[in-house]
Amino acid sequence: MQMIIIIIIKSTTPGVTFSGSTLSGAIQMLEPGLDCGLAVTSNGHGAHCYNCRRSEPGKSVNDFQQRVELSTTRVTKLVFPHDTNHIRTLYGGTAMQWMDEVGFLVATRFSRQKVVTVSIDRVDFKVPIPEGSIVELVGKVIRVGNTSMTTRVQIFRENMFAGGQQLAVSAEMVFVAVGEDNKPTPLSVHQTTPAEQS
Repeated sequence: MQMIIIIIIKSTTPGVTFSGSTLSGAIQMLEPGLDCGLAVTSNGHGAHCYNCRRSEPGKSVNDFQQRVELSTTRVTKLVFPHDTNHIRTLYGGTAMQWMDEVGFLVATRFSRQKVVTVSIDRVDFKVPIPEGSIVELVGKVIRVGNTSMTTRVQIFRENMFAGGQQLAVSAEMVFVAVGEDNKPTPLSVHQTTPAEQS
């Protein structure tokens, strides 16, 4: 039988870091000023909060999959009359603007670098989004290159009173990191293969 031990530590010094070198498994600690537990792994990958997805300053999150998880972004909006066309459904252009904003947030949170949109690949409008709908935009990094990141952004529509969600719009967007000269610059994080991680 495998036993998992969780140690709860009350830190008296904000920003304290535990290396975990003498522990097997994970340490969960609570720090002053935090609203939730901060999971600190023992493999040197730093710390982040699995509940609110917040990383503490000075604690690096180097693992690629953790970066993807932490940068995944959800934004909820209500479709007002001024967002709709003559048949009272969401303007396609407004939907694309919202998606570009979410994609930008995802790419920025993932890379922590200055990024710009370089392409939008095939926007699929699957079902109309009526006025008065609640919409949730969900963005996530799906591919990473030397200077670029591809994000998938989806819009889910939701009836305000009946509930339930349905995929309404989907697109893939490419963002490139740029330097002070506004020219492409290498990303500080790259996707690794299982062989490279071992």
